[in-house]
Amino acid sequence: MTVTIGIFENEEAILAAAKQVRDQGQEAESVRIAVKNAEAAPIVSAQTEFPVEELHAICESREQFGGGAGGGIVAAPLSTSGSYAGTGVYGQGAVVGDISGKTGPNVQAVLRDIGIPDKHTEECERALEGGRILLIAEGELSPVTNEMIHRAGALAIIH
Repeated sequence: MTVTIGIFENEEAILAAAKQVRDQGQEAESVRIAVKNAEAAPIVSAQTEFPVEELHAICESREQFGGGAGGGIVAAPLSTSGSYAGTGVYGQGAVVGDISGKTGPNVQAVLRDIGIPDKHTEECERALEGGRILLIAEGELSPVTNEMIHRAGALAIIH
């Protein structure tokens, strides 16, 4: 499965890009957003249109409930909006929290578990630590769709 990751710093821009990718029809099998924490991206975290992977919450769940790299992650209600802190297999929606102080293999294992290819986990970790937001699209995206992601405000697009 091909994974395309757009790195954004603007919440409105990433939501616009996510809608554009989704509206392209069958190209993307799933469209998700990953954030450092809900506080770093309150608009993205509050919306319910796209699943949000909140890295800190996933790391905290693993620490609290013993999920390891590649292991299951416990889903805990984040709010009454129906969002959850945690994720199952790719695309099961989650919200991610503050990962300051949580770097290295644990964070990279979580990134792998949410569908980030091994070769991009370090770059994505740095982006999230820097307050960036990730658009994760699984599927074969056309050059036109990639250009739309770029025009929507992506700082970088990695495949």
